[in-house]
Amino acid sequence: MNLNKIIMKKLLLSLIVTLVSVTFVFAQNYNIDAVDGTTITDCTITLYDSGGNGGVYGTNETYTVTVCSGSTDAIEITFVDFYTESSYDEVTIYDGTGTGGSVLGTFSGSTIPGNVTSSATCITIEFTSDGSVQYDGFQLTTACVSPPPSPCDAIIPITGCGAGNAITFVSATSGSWASNPCYSSPGGEQIYSFTPTVTSTYDLEITSDGTYVDYCYQAGSCGSGGWTCIDDVITSGTYGGLSLTAGTTYYFYLDDENTTSSTHSFYVTCPPCTPANATITQTCAGDNSYYDLEVDITALVDASSVDIIIGGTTEETSVGVGTYTYFGITSGTVVEIVDDSDPTCIYAETISMCDLCSLASAPSDLCADAPLIYLTQPFEGSTDCSYTVGPTYPTESCGISLDNDSWITFIAGATDVEMDYTVGDCDPIGDGIQLTVFEGANCSSLSEVAGSCVNPTGENTTGTWNFTGLTIGETYYIRIDGYAGDLCDYYFEPGEGVVITPPNNACDDAVLLTCGDTDIASNILADAVDAPAGCSGGGTPGDGVWYTFIGDGSEVTISTDNPGTNFDTEINVFEGPCTSVTCIGGDNDGGVGMTYSFTFTTTNGTEYFIYVDGDGTAIGQFEVSLTCNSTHPCDADAGAWD
Repeated sequence: MNLNKIIMKKLLLSLIVTLVSVTFVFAQNYNIDAVDGTTITDCTITLYDSGGNGGVYGTNETYTVTVCSGSTDAIEITFVDFYTESSYDEVTIYDGTGTGGSVLGTFSGSTIPGNVTSSATCITIEFTSDGSVQYDGFQLTTACVSPPPSPCDAIIPITGCGAGNAITFVSATSGSWASNPCYSSPGGEQIYSFTPTVTSTYDLEITSDGTYVDYCYQAGSCGSGGWTCIDDVITSGTYGGLSLTAGTTYYFYLDDENTTSSTHSFYVTCPPCTPANATITQTCAGDNSYYDLEVDITALVDASSVDIIIGGTTEETSVGVGTYTYFGITSGTVVEIVDDSDPTCIYAETISMCDLCSLASAPSDLCADAPLIYLTQPFEGSTDCSYTVGPTYPTESCGISLDNDSWITFIAGATDVEMDYTVGDCDPIGDGIQLTVFEGANCSSLSEVAGSCVNPTGENTTGTWNFTGLTIGETYYIRIDGYAGDLCDYYFEPGEGVVITPPNNACDDAVLLTCGDTDIASNILADAVDAPAGCSGGGTPGDGVWYTFIGDGSEVTISTDNPGTNFDTEINVFEGPCTSVTCIGGDNDGGVGMTYSFTFTTTNGTEYFIYVDGDGTAIGQFEVSLTCNSTHPCDADAGAWD
């Protein structure tokens, strides 16, 4: 073979290699009308409108083409030229194959759009024109790139509702998804998850730096599609009104509308809640140097359990209905009862350091406003509360002159009443307080209860106050005045004869008795809301109260035939439980006079319930006793046998 032939072969081989290389380096060119409805699997193409390079597109056109990478790469579109009739002739880019995917961008006019990237391996281009005005159209190229990270791969959880769970969104970059249902948003995205604990309507409370951020949401899953626009937000405020279901996870999609810096903060508002029901009782020490608190949670309402927080310290965790007591508190505080499942749902009450004048039970300046005092615990008051002399001056036998009188009322549980009083330092005279009890239908027709006047008590002293001749169940008035204008703190303790609200008005609240127990109580403030059907011999139950005891196999006697009983009573005895009591028996004439007694043999371990009430409409004070006789006839001492 001669040298010329060898050279020619090498040149031919080089030409072939060059032609092949050119084939792979230069992209295929297409006019969109020529590939309408097709899928091109090629990383690198150039696509023109129907006018091609240098021509104009036609009228009333709708052409669509899909470009796929043929690998795991995504497709990125770069616009080289762009000029269409603004708002009428448009290029729309869809994520995926066909026009059913998410819209990544819709473009018209003369501004060259930014790059658009598919979330997966394919992208679809659609061109539409109307019936008039045509321009040069578009030229775009495609390239294969690594798929952008999905915002769904970096979800940030929102741990609860309320301002304490606020989120800050900061964006200064381009994003993975070019658009959303609110707007075309090329900026950065972030997805947040939130699972409500209560089915209700929720809002987003948003603070904006004055830039546009789109807010979208969807339930159950996170993806590039399926979002609902909440709003494109530029102004701080409340947005949403979203109906969310407890236990369902929702996703919030925030998308910056630009690629410059944007900062928004937001939180999910908590729905209105109904906090637990509670009564908080403050009991001040005699010298007001400290106080005790009783927190009585009567209903959890929407909560399954609550925490009790006093002065910022959690005293109880995950507790339910019940009474909780705290002793020796020496300053004002705040009591909070917090729903465990919704820490924004709080019952709160501010407790001041003991100020006798601001207590709910403080005596009133006027007789007509006098509070009813049950005296279930020591009653505290003071004459140093800016009291003035009232408009009426009932007369009394002990010659009291009035300077700063105040009033309370009570209900008599017996004809004779005894109360103990304590009086502290008194200024400026030091003689103490003066006391009188009145009776009457109202404040304008009062008369003194004979023998009830104390004038004066003295300061720094204790004493017993007795008055008699009262009518059981009637309301009486007590007037307290500082002698010669003395300013004194004082408190009363009931000895006997003063009615309290019965704590055992319902069967579920029955007071437990054991062998040998007695209890002095009253049915004056009771009602028949939980009255049972009467047992044989027990009469017809009316207003009464409940007791309970556990049988031990012995013979027991339940009786009101005791010195503390002052009215016509009835007794009915049942076997439990409260939801379906069964009669054992009863008595309304077995005692002496108007008192009654019932005896029977118990079964070991059985719970029994006692209902004590008045015969007919009778009311008053009673003393009930439970006596057990465990002596069996065969247990007698054998002694000596002849």
